[in-house]
Amino acid sequence: MIQFPSFLLVPCRLQKLDHSCGVLAAWGVLRYFHIRTSAECLIQACRHAETNGVFSIALAVALKEQGLVVTYRSDPDPAPHSVELRCFRRAEELGIPIGRAIELEEVLAQITPWTIPIVLYKTDDGNAHFSPIVGYVDDYVYLPYAETDEMCKMPREELLQRWNAPGIFRQCVMVSGPNPLTPTGRTAEGKARREGVSNLNTDTDPSEPQDLLARFHAAREADERETIVESALEADADIVSALLIAALDDIDQSVRYAGATQAGSAGLPHLVAVLLRVLEQDRDSMVRVAAAESLGMIGDVMAVPALIHALNDRSPLVRGWAASSLAEFPGSRSTEALHERLGLEKRHFVRANILFALISLGESDLLSSLISELRSRNGQVRCATTNMLAELANVANSLMIVDALDACLRRERLRSVKATVYRALEEMTVLEERSIEILEKEIARDPDDMLPVCYLCKALVRRKDLEAARRWGQTLVAGHFKNAAVFADDPEIELLIS
Repeated sequence: MIQFPSFLLVPCRLQKLDHSCGVLAAWGVLRYFHIRTSAECLIQACRHAETNGVFSIALAVALKEQGLVVTYRSDPDPAPHSVELRCFRRAEELGIPIGRAIELEEVLAQITPWTIPIVLYKTDDGNAHFSPIVGYVDDYVYLPYAETDEMCKMPREELLQRWNAPGIFRQCVMVSGPNPLTPTGRTAEGKARREGVSNLNTDTDPSEPQDLLARFHAAREADERETIVESALEADADIVSALLIAALDDIDQSVRYAGATQAGSAGLPHLVAVLLRVLEQDRDSMVRVAAAESLGMIGDVMAVPALIHALNDRSPLVRGWAASSLAEFPGSRSTEALHERLGLEKRHFVRANILFALISLGESDLLSSLISELRSRNGQVRCATTNMLAELANVANSLMIVDALDACLRRERLRSVKATVYRALEEMTVLEERSIEILEKEIARDPDDMLPVCYLCKALVRRKDLEAARRWGQTLVAGHFKNAAVFADDPEIELLIS
């Protein structure tokens, strides 16, 4: 079976997307073939939209533009979207073979370490969902990015029915690339560009702070400028300030997003005025999200009126992050605005962030309302709520939160949500010992799943029960989890399984 990149490694920027399955499938295939690109560039390449997500032909075009060999198969669609029509024209320019749909058996027969099919199928709730196929064993098809744990290992007949559902048109994108066990850049120029050194003197150390601003202005490619901005904090404050101001005015949204994100980490108060302009005027919602988050991190009260205004932004992500940032500014002005928006807001993600902010500002009686968001139909909302509850946990409320997370695990089907809950329980172990009991119960429920074992080991280390942690560490070795990428850089896990 093909070892595909874990869903847990997906960048946070992509996890925040609505209708993200197409972009996530593209990310997984690119990472599998050792091709790296920024989240913003990938979203743009896939022609992602908040309303429609990604079309399969757009997915084929994006992967072809990244240097992979792509074939597109589908039954005729009697009413293609305008975006699809543009992508078909682009596919023709790129020389992508486009043909009629083939039988599922033919798709499965083509799976090799060098060829990955991406299929579209109908979910239980009637939506269309993309996932790569990484194996076919004993009449089961393995879909690493299926929307539930149960569907990751799907009977062939069930996938066939979902693939043949009305409106799906048996769409399939066959993607081939170089041997993934021997990563190489597509071209020397492309490799240099992805590392942020193209069109520049490569004898210069790219990390030298005094060269950052000059390199930024000399860079022609957006992903190169983005890479430079991401290393901005290595420089002196004056250079950081000048570089981030330039990034926030860049023509490319991925560069502006990087600049807005880094501004919060830099914590420079004189960047507040620029971030306020970005929050109020930038046309890209994710850039406004980053600006709202950074304004909360800097903590200058000048940001409060703009954050309150952003509670009415057209993007629910911006509204949510504006609410979360207002948690950093105690006072009646913030709480009144948050309560007013809570009475109007319909989106669960935004409501959860408003409740988080109000609880952070002292209204602890709202905790049960936030806990109720663990029942949202949106898995991303359940993940976000779990993280908020872990951050809010204290001696007084930890038992209530742990009980809520336990109940969430009992009904949860999405592996990504389960992993988030495991991490939250591990972080809360110092406050509430029952977290360990819940993790042990999860292990007993599925002894072959090593993920709760990893978090149990970390929880035991937090409680300084090293003997028990080492015993469970041996379980990881027996489960062949030693080289799992998600914990590859975790010193506690490495110590336990070494």
